[in-house]
Amino acid sequence: KEDEVSFEITARDRPIVRGPQDKNLKVVLRSVIEAVGIPQELIRTELRSEEKLEFKVNSKIIFSGKALYRSSPILNSGPLPPKVGVKTTYVILWGVRNFTNDLQNVEVRARLPANIKWENIFWPQEARITFDTGASEVRWSLGLVKAGTGVITPALTAAFQVSLIPSEADLGESPILINETKFLSLDNFTKQNLEARLESFSTRLTEDPGTIFGDWAVLWK
Repeated sequence: KEDEVSFEITARDRPIVRGPQDKNLKVVLRSVIEAVGIPQELIRTELRSEEKLEFKVNSKIIFSGKALYRSSPILNSGPLPPKVGVKTTYVILWGVRNFTNDLQNVEVRARLPANIKWENIFWPQEARITFDTGASEVRWSLGLVKAGTGVITPALTAAFQVSLIPSEADLGESPILINETKFLSLDNFTKQNLEARLESFSTRLTEDPGTIFGDWAVLWK
């Protein structure tokens, strides 16, 4: 006869990483099945089976981002709240933390709306941030991101500046500054493609403690 046994294991939301040795984690499953009440004719037969399975665990990734004006590593300019027909600059800040496995081919991509201009100013200067004019897409190429980044070593962060000149159609609104952002990578240990996504950011600067609700919507001149 055949049958199945199923169960679930709840893992930690964030693995404990104390040093470089805490990487490439596996879940090891050992199963044993034995017969109870062996028939007389099988008394000398070993009715026992044992199996061992190993499952490689994908790395835990924390990809974050926010739109800023005052609490920014790059100095911004222009009125806040933004005004119709007047240029205001904003900064998009991204951060990457990676727990247990090395990641390769790491890249972050996001497209700018048609009314948002790329200012070609980014931080830090050595960050490999580029802008594809044809696709209106910002790309941050990180390449290899080692296990423990942002856990036992500093997180990777980068920022870039964009600008908005609101139109009359934006009056009273909080225009989108950047569309959905995608984090793409390959886990070196499990050989799985790992992704993360962020929703679009607007002039609603909820993550900027230097601004208030009244700074977010477009006003008349």
